[in-house]
Amino acid sequence: MFYNETAKKIPFIQDILENFDEIKTEIIDFVNTGKAFLPYKKYSYIDPVTNKERKSLFEHDWKVFSVTKFNWDGIDKSAHHSFKNDLYNRFVKIVYRKCKKLRSILKEYDESGIVINGMVSRLSPGTIIHPHRGWNANVLRTHICLVEDLQCYLTVNEQTQTWKEGQVLSFVDYDIHSVEHRGTKDRIVLSLDINFDYVRKYDTFFDR
Repeated sequence: MFYNETAKKIPFIQDILENFDEIKTEIIDFVNTGKAFLPYKKYSYIDPVTNKERKSLFEHDWKVFSVTKFNWDGIDKSAHHSFKNDLYNRFVKIVYRKCKKLRSILKEYDESGIVINGMVSRLSPGTIIHPHRGWNANVLRTHICLVEDLQCYLTVNEQTQTWKEGQVLSFVDYDIHSVEHRGTKDRIVLSLDINFDYVRKYDTFFDR
């Protein structure tokens, strides 16, 4: 299930959408330096559909960079433990300087723990992210598309949508989801994990 309309009620998401052109320019200028992205870890996991182990969450090319500090509770107990090292949180300080408008909007929510994790995510054509659940059952993952390819598809449970530039796709990260990029150019999104404690102010569904 998607919660795009819920996400659009959230004030800082509205601020990002209202300042989309400026924020996109900041991010893409940084991307174009060739120094922005880091490879996403290819960890093994149990496929929630088949209940069998997969050697890698994804195939081909997935890269990210953080725009908020990486601070998931309990992350050291997960296969993501390497993401909690100094690399990501040191790197994000560079992003703060490069993406000043985005930082001015997110700073309060990052420091208060409302945005638990934020990153820019790039998928190259041919990339497949296999069905999986996120590590945190209490966040609404919200994507704002910066660069679209309409042949790149996100499936959450039984529903499939595609990203469109300047628009929101939002889903519960713990719901089973997967991606297939059948297109010809990179898909780039701003991804923000928003704490349910904050989201429930805007949608009573999250009172659970």
